[in-house]
Amino acid sequence: EMCEKYGLDIIPNGDAVEEARKLPEFDEKTHPITRDGFHLSLDYGRYLAGLVMFKFFTGKDATKVSYEPEDTDHDICNKLKEIAEKTKARRVL
Repeated sequence: EMCEKYGLDIIPNGDAVEEARKLPEFDEKTHPITRDGFHLSLDYGRYLAGLVMFKFFTGKDATKVSYEPEDTDHDICNKLKEIAEKTKARRVL
C-alpha cells in the first residue's frame, strides 16, 4: 500500500527467488534458496537477497560484486549474481 501511495518501486527479492527456483542447481536438496519453503537459506538465499538489494539501492552491476559467503560454491554464487542483475524492480500502479 505504501509503495502504491508514494509511487515507490518494490525491491524484487521474491521475483529473484522464483527465478532461482526455476534452475536445477537451486533445488531444495542441492543448493536450497529457502530453509522451509518460505524463509531464505542462511547462505545462498540471503546472499541472493543481498545482491538484489545492492543492485536496487546502488544501481551498480551485481555481477561485479566480489564478496561471496564462506563455504559457498563460486559458480553457484555467479549464477545468483546473474539472477540479481537481471531481476528488475517493479512499480506498483
